[in-house]
Amino acid sequence: KGGSPSIRSTVGTLWGVYDVFRLLYSRIAQQAGENYTAQHFSFNHHLGACPDCGGLGMKLKCDPDEVIVDRNKSILDGAISKNKFVGYYADTNGQFMATLKEVAKQQGWDIACVWEQLSKEVKDVILYGTGDKIWEVTWKFNTKSRVGTQLLNAKWLGLCTYIDDEYQRKLHNKNIKGLEDLMHRVECPTCHGSRLKPQLLKTKFLNKNIQEISQLSIESCLALIEHAEARIDPRVLAISKVVLPTVKESLETIVNLGLGYLNIDRAVTSLSGGERQRVILAGQLSSHLYGVIYVLDEPTIGLDEGQGVALSTVLKKMVENGNTVIVVEHDPSFIRSADYLVELGPGAGNLGGEVIYQGKVDGIDEIKNSVTHKMFQDEGFTRVKTQGEKGNHFGIKGASANNLKKIDISFNSQQITAITGVSGSGKSSLIKNVLFRSWNKKRPVHCTSISGMDQFEEVLLIDQGLLTQSRGSTPASYTGILEQIKTIFSKTADAKAAGLKKADFSYQSKKGKCTTCGGHGELKISMDFMSDIWLTCDRCKGMRYNDTILACSYKNR
Repeated sequence: KGGSPSIRSTVGTLWGVYDVFRLLYSRIAQQAGENYTAQHFSFNHHLGACPDCGGLGMKLKCDPDEVIVDRNKSILDGAISKNKFVGYYADTNGQFMATLKEVAKQQGWDIACVWEQLSKEVKDVILYGTGDKIWEVTWKFNTKSRVGTQLLNAKWLGLCTYIDDEYQRKLHNKNIKGLEDLMHRVECPTCHGSRLKPQLLKTKFLNKNIQEISQLSIESCLALIEHAEARIDPRVLAISKVVLPTVKESLETIVNLGLGYLNIDRAVTSLSGGERQRVILAGQLSSHLYGVIYVLDEPTIGLDEGQGVALSTVLKKMVENGNTVIVVEHDPSFIRSADYLVELGPGAGNLGGEVIYQGKVDGIDEIKNSVTHKMFQDEGFTRVKTQGEKGNHFGIKGASANNLKKIDISFNSQQITAITGVSGSGKSSLIKNVLFRSWNKKRPVHCTSISGMDQFEEVLLIDQGLLTQSRGSTPASYTGILEQIKTIFSKTADAKAAGLKKADFSYQSKKGKCTTCGGHGELKISMDFMSDIWLTCDRCKGMRYNDTILACSYKNR
């Protein structure tokens, strides 16, 4: 499954090779007289995690770009975010801004000019303050209820510092979405991104601590270990001989899957779907399990031909180890590599659900109504379409998210633009992390500049994320079709006779829903030591509505 990976998960932990390294480094530490276990080298365990960042390697701090949102205006007139948390400290009539104005007055700074014209010193003071210095401030307040003057002795800590302090105070509150929008990740100043307690980094293998070896690409790590024996301290050699064959085998597996370019400590949240799936498969293959059924849903999506072949090779190796692999797939070359084929059809939706063929792959050629047979016949056929006229230009310069290497991209509006490339080449990073985020933030994000976007009224991201978590939501309610159906039914003679309104034709309304199942159409049955199960409601027979609503008909339905 894809799912949403934890921010604590890295390629090494997901794949399992980091666990082997933890074992290796703990044994080396013990041999040197340090009483460290493998858990000490885990950044997900309290024994090893950096106490400052909790093993994340980074901390959430206020992002100055989320505070100063319009650099062509002054902080007194539009430069500062309208976020309510920032607004409290940036209120031009408030005591905080009165303190900042006093600082500026005494320093001889004009903070009424546009942000871009301010010196770095002034910008730093506005954002990060003047430390513990006390300023004598005359605050002329003007609120809805009263106007007056108050003398203050106050520190100016800076807009970002105030937001950081606010975030720490409200860290465990439920409603801090507005605060989280102002934060970004910065390297932990204590562990410098290693995630571990600093004393653990003194243990070395091949002159590298566990962080340094995790920062290597998988290919580089494999090259290092392949020539390791001659360079290892004799006292460490006996320990490493037990562990290194397992590490080498795991590294070779993932290199064969085309992922040798990934760093071991790469965050799983930054991987593409195809990369993540192959990392998980590499971990399963390295675990040497047998008697397991692996179910994969379209694993070749986003893979080029070579990567598809590599994936097929790994799956065949899993079968050789005594496992079974079942794959939902459309890719013809991958289907040809299977041992057994089941085709469902003949169409989709209520036209499907039948077995068209099951048997050896080459037997499909005898089934003339098979879409798989037709696909095999049509392989190599490319439909050519005339390219549409170009619209206005828009583009990105210096895109550098995840795998992107400061690239420049040019697009044209009023066309369909296809972003292609192998899995992990940066397609999603370019579109989601650069183009879409830059639009949302109204500034370049993960790039040096973005141009031409002012021609669009709106930019919509349509991905494969869940539409809703509510059990009451259906395609009809999500798309708005149900609202129109409710209107139609509310105008029927049956509805008028029963005194029903449009709102009553909702299976979530008090007058509309079945009282037994609450409008779900199903009842949840607790199974104690097993997962809960849902059974069709006996009262409404799964129709969600009560008898009064179901008595109303439109065209005999």
